Parts: sequence; C-alpha cells; structure tokens
Amino acid sequence: MVGQLLVALYAPAAAVLIASATSRVATRRAAWLGLVIYLTTPWIFRIGVIAYVEGPLCFYHAALIWGVIRGWTEPRDTRSSWWLLLGLLAGGAHGLQVPGFDLGCHPPGPVRGR
Repeated sequence: MVGQLLVALYAPAAAVLIASATSRVATRRAAWLGLVIYLTTPWIFRIGVIAYVEGPLCFYHAALIWGVIRGWTEPRDTRSSWWLLLGLLAGGAHGLQVPGFDLGCHPPGPVRGR
C-alpha cells in the first residue's frame, strides 16, 4: 500500500512540473490547462492506482523538460549548474525501467558500438 501511495503521488508532482514549465514559456492559463489535462487523463489515474512505474517515468520526463526550460531561461553564467540536475533526473528515469533509457536518456541518432 505504501508503494502504491508513493507511485500515485508522482502524478500530482508531474502535473506541478508541467504547469511550472508551461508557465515559463507560455501563459498562466496554458499552465493551468496543462495541469488539468494531465490530471484528468484516465490513464494517469489508472497507472497510479495499479502502481506501474510509468507515473514516476512521466514525472522524470516532466522534470527533465522543466530543467531544460529553466536552464534556457536562466542567466548564462548559472546554466552549467543545471547539467548536474539534468543528469540526476536522467539517471532516475533510467533507474525505473529499461524503456526509460530509450525514452529519456538516449541521445538522438544512432549509437556507435552496438
């Protein structure tokens, strides 16, 4: 039960990150709309109830997007400190399951050595 609760709590956390990222590049109205659309999507509720790891994976992806947007909007001299946070978030997404690597951490294009 505790595991299900923790996994279910990732959905509101992801919604807050979606709203925060959207408010930096768009209007507050768009941020609220993104938050409401995310939370009212039936699949978000469903994966939270049955404790699949896609909810936390969505959280990490939203956090990665939030971090990139935040890094772009920060002054140039403080941008380098965001790389550590983005690396930790990418590692967290990868630690959830193998598809997390393909979705969030894999560089675009072919990978040499495979």
